[in-house]
Amino acid sequence: MSTSDISKGRTIWVAIVAAVASSLCCITPVLAALAGVGSLAGSFHWLGPARPWLIGLSALALGFAWWLKLRPAPVDDCACEVPEKKSLFQRTGFLVAVTVFAVVTSAFPLYSGWFYRSIPAVVEVDRGTVQRIVINVKGMTCEGCENHVGGALQQVPGVANAEASYKEGTAVVTYDPARVSVEQLFAAVDSTGYTATGLNTKTP
Repeated sequence: MSTSDISKGRTIWVAIVAAVASSLCCITPVLAALAGVGSLAGSFHWLGPARPWLIGLSALALGFAWWLKLRPAPVDDCACEVPEKKSLFQRTGFLVAVTVFAVVTSAFPLYSGWFYRSIPAVVEVDRGTVQRIVINVKGMTCEGCENHVGGALQQVPGVANAEASYKEGTAVVTYDPARVSVEQLFAAVDSTGYTATGLNTKTP
């Protein structure tokens, strides 16, 4: 295996790892929900702030891999191209597949909401007793996180509407206090792997 082949292989692995890590904070909640292990959902939220750097690292690694792939082939003294047996890392199809995988993985937060789409429960509420509260939620770092939290709250009987915001670190919930308690709403948030830290006193 040539030095170029080794370099390309290492570069491709760097690109894959960086691409996965860049969206791990969003992918984990989906995997945790599918596996029924909500406690793991917020395990990688600490990677959220590093997301732009990880995407950049993945793009640089892929760019370098493509440069190694597309640069002119080595020639011998008679100016003839030296034939080489192509390994897996040298095959164009493999590099294309890795590039597509990296793009799809890095862009996961943009379409993560598809995995949380559900038909909202129709809740009969008394307009005189309905309440709206703002819950502080710790651990959300992207759209995938807020979709997970909002979806979990929306499934609680007695909740008319729920919207989470990772930028604000909150979840705004409209609910019927006769059917569901604040403690139950906190439990729904905690079940996603994120943490309900209390009520926000600002007006929702």
